[in-house]
Amino acid sequence: MTHFKHKARSHRRIASDLALVALATVICAVLAIRFDWTERLFAWTRQSESSQLDELTFTLLYLAIGVAWFSARRWRETRRELDARLLMQSRLARTLGEQRRLTREFVDQPERERKRLRKNCTMSSGNS
Repeated sequence: MTHFKHKARSHRRIASDLALVALATVICAVLAIRFDWTERLFAWTRQSESSQLDELTFTLLYLAIGVAWFSARRWRETRRELDARLLMQSRLARTLGEQRRLTREFVDQPERERKRLRKNCTMSSGNS
């Protein structure tokens, strides 16, 4: 698969994943509104004020932001690694092509030498 086809497929996958996240967010919002999740969470955390469960919301929000940040860093790191890998593969392909050319030249060299010697022999025997 060419690099451009892979990139196009990757972009489609990213768009699909983002659409899925957006859809899940909308569904979650609709359900939260329909079933009053915030009010229920607030009432539940008021009952457990001594254990500070009301702070859980901010803790989970921070966790979500931290996971998103971590994910973005790993994605950039993976992108750099992939770019380096593609560059090395390209260099390796060029090196392999050069090696094949040199091997063919090396293998063909004795045959060229035999032809040259045969030509020289026929020329010298024809001159006598």
